[in-house]
Amino acid sequence: MSSVKPSLSELERYLKSLKGKTLEASIDSLISLLKRRQISGAEPCAVATAHILLQVVAKTRFQDVDQMLEKVQQVGCRLVAAQPKELVVGNIVRRVLGLIRDEASEDRNDGGDETPSDVQMTPTAAVADASKLEHHWPPSTYTKQDAGADYISSGPRPVRPGALTSASSFSVPKTLLSLLEAAPTVDAHSTASGSPYIGAGSPYIGGSGVSTPMRGQQTRVNAIRAEIIDGIEEIKDEISQVDDQIASAAEVQIHPMDYVLVHQPSATVQKFILRAAAKRRFTVLIATEAPRASSDEPPYAHFRKKLSAVGISSINVMNAGLMAHMPRINKVVLGARSVLANGGVVTDAGAGIIARAAKERGTSVIVLSGVYKLSPESSVDEENLNEWGSSMSHVSFADGPLVNGVDVRSAATELVPAELVDTYITNLGAHSRNHLSTIIADHYKQEDVDFQLWDELESSFSVPKTLLSLLEAAPTVDVHSTASGSPYIGTGSPYIGGSGVSTPMRGQQTRVNAIRAEIIDGIEEIKDEISQVDDQIASAAEVQIHPMDYVLVHQPSATVQKFILRAAAKRRFTVLIATEAPRASSDEPPYAHFRKKLSAVGISSINVMNAGLMAHMPRINKVVLGARSVLANGGVVTDAGAGIIARAAKERGTSVIVLSGVYKLSPESSVDEENLNEWGSSMSHVSFADGPLVNGVDVRSAATELVPAELVDTYITNLGAHSRNHLSTIIADHYKQEDVDFQLWDELER
Repeated sequence: MSSVKPSLSELERYLKSLKGKTLEASIDSLISLLKRRQISGAEPCAVATAHILLQVVAKTRFQDVDQMLEKVQQVGCRLVAAQPKELVVGNIVRRVLGLIRDEASEDRNDGGDETPSDVQMTPTAAVADASKLEHHWPPSTYTKQDAGADYISSGPRPVRPGALTSASSFSVPKTLLSLLEAAPTVDAHSTASGSPYIGAGSPYIGGSGVSTPMRGQQTRVNAIRAEIIDGIEEIKDEISQVDDQIASAAEVQIHPMDYVLVHQPSATVQKFILRAAAKRRFTVLIATEAPRASSDEPPYAHFRKKLSAVGISSINVMNAGLMAHMPRINKVVLGARSVLANGGVVTDAGAGIIARAAKERGTSVIVLSGVYKLSPESSVDEENLNEWGSSMSHVSFADGPLVNGVDVRSAATELVPAELVDTYITNLGAHSRNHLSTIIADHYKQEDVDFQLWDELESSFSVPKTLLSLLEAAPTVDVHSTASGSPYIGTGSPYIGGSGVSTPMRGQQTRVNAIRAEIIDGIEEIKDEISQVDDQIASAAEVQIHPMDYVLVHQPSATVQKFILRAAAKRRFTVLIATEAPRASSDEPPYAHFRKKLSAVGISSINVMNAGLMAHMPRINKVVLGARSVLANGGVVTDAGAGIIARAAKERGTSVIVLSGVYKLSPESSVDEENLNEWGSSMSHVSFADGPLVNGVDVRSAATELVPAELVDTYITNLGAHSRNHLSTIIADHYKQEDVDFQLWDELER
């Protein structure tokens, strides 16, 4: 964890965007940010989750509390699936679910036997202006930074835990009841016949024949909504105050003359140490990774300046030399990314060996964690929990043979076992491992611990989503009247059972329209991604191209040109442009406009014909190729002539870099190369005026060719730089396995 969270600006940008977006667009935007790790770290993820759940509660129409629970669960499942390694996302969802259950339980106790109704509850009935809820994120104390369609089941659906299955140990006072209006009652019989929600067959209101108080139900749902919104605001306040509350325990834990070791101190740890430094004199050892050559200042320089200002000595210790200092250290302070129910701590990689060494020497290990980071999960697969980062700090992608021959994994986080930790300090105080279960029981409901599994369980009973588009909107459909002629409705249907009762279809139209809107938003995001690819790839240019390099580009595409020009803004190097010989009819030499731009920023460029290229290879130390497409096995479809360049570079140990947007990365790998290559006009090789030659010889002019994966060292996409082995991960993130061979289904059906 760095001293300044890099995702803070993305978080602020996202929170500001909530006002101008629909709820579904806001949810999809957060999912995208979580997947891309543009919002990362415990606190930013927790804050973003709390904000979006507040929007869900405030803006969604609810008929009863069970619908509210289901909607929050659905959104929570999508957020957890987007970034399962950030356990705080699930924690915040569970906290909100617990709020809903508590308020529903209290309302049931206060409200007698009154039942839910069919009235559509709008969020604006409870909150005058829901948009005002979007930016009430109290200033943090640190400088750190679907509703998817319901399926039609072929059998009994699994039952989610209801809203009223658990009692509440505390609740939010009902402050808005005095503002809500009373209203007359509505006779349930008068509306039962036409409604799928009211009447004898309704799962919501039983057809008892008595008047149902409809307005009273609206009042109760609105009151519960307002209280839940207040509860979420309290959660946001709690998150913002965690660092100050944890720091208040510093003077008790740290004593004069202590030697305190902190590992890659987060903002929480820094504030804790600085609070102790105000009244204690001790020495701080800061364990860090070795700084990279490109770093402008040593790690945690700002933290060290603050310590020095209050008279505290600090020593930077590289991880490799840490063991030599262990005999002097009498306290280890670690910041937690999350804490499991069994006491295991997810923290930055490298903390595990420090905690184990401290345990061997009898040194106290203290973990700092807000309660919102304490997860009720304990049986977590450590392999899936740990996060892996870039391996560029350990091996350069310029070393092609090593990158292709060795799997280099660089851990970003690791799990520190509970037995290595002595004390957990939260915003509630200091605790032993045995006390964690009590805190968990106070903050989470047992029925919400595995909430993210409900969607998976329901999907095993559900109709595939692709069939939703086949279902038309209608008030009701009589199963008996259509059973004989329909493969989808009737006694033998796997989709809708022929029970002889009317099936409510009206809600189906709403769900299909909601899906349609989400898909349209998703396609717009794809269009935006395509338009931004060149700029995002170009942002990596300064890292890949160094001063005095000789860089060869082959028939440079717009992507390659922008990449080179971005590097030229801050580097001085030479560009060799490999092209075909110009035709006689050409008005100017190839890529003249590109060369003018290079010259304008002081970069030398040389046009090299393909035929004379080999003479220049000894001077070249980087080859940059633009991809038309990239196969799953790493093969690159590019302009003809690139293959021989890549092979010559490989022979000389020269780095070959391929630039490609993720949208060009194909999940196909077993492609017939003959069918993949494109053939162009042969007029550049032979004239049609030479009739005998044209008629007697088959002249083929390749427009594209496939460069084998073993000739490529680095793939740069709009997501960053990758080795060949990492392509499969990107493919898995962007494509579904069942859609890889979608084009074969028509042939199979025929």
